Amino acid sequence: MSNSHLRLKKARRARDHLHDWREAQQHKNATASVATGPGYMEWRRPPANTLKCNVDAARYVDHNMFCIGACVRDEHGRFIKAFAKRYIGTPEVHEAKALGILESLKWLQSMNMC
Repeated sequence: MSNSHLRLKKARRARDHLHDWREAQQHKNATASVATGPGYMEWRRPPANTLKCNVDAARYVDHNMFCIGACVRDEHGRFIKAFAKRYIGTPEVHEAKALGILESLKWLQSMNMC
């Protein structure tokens, strides 16, 4: 790939990230109100000397993709590890979350964490 193609690819990626950031800022207040409304779950510590892995998924229907992610924290809430993956397609939310759980378990097993 030539330098001009690489620069163009980087510029497009930067543009896409800026677009995503702007969208997130527009929905920031709506998201904040959901986070404190019905169904909101506050993070709870795991038992002493254990870790907790939280998993989530997000769909981007307009971009025909979805993402899964996981975050591992200790009993004090300290960040240990995290991962995220992006996929093409827009499955139902429960399907994306199920895949997130499966991939998280594989990831944790690969590091001998479960």
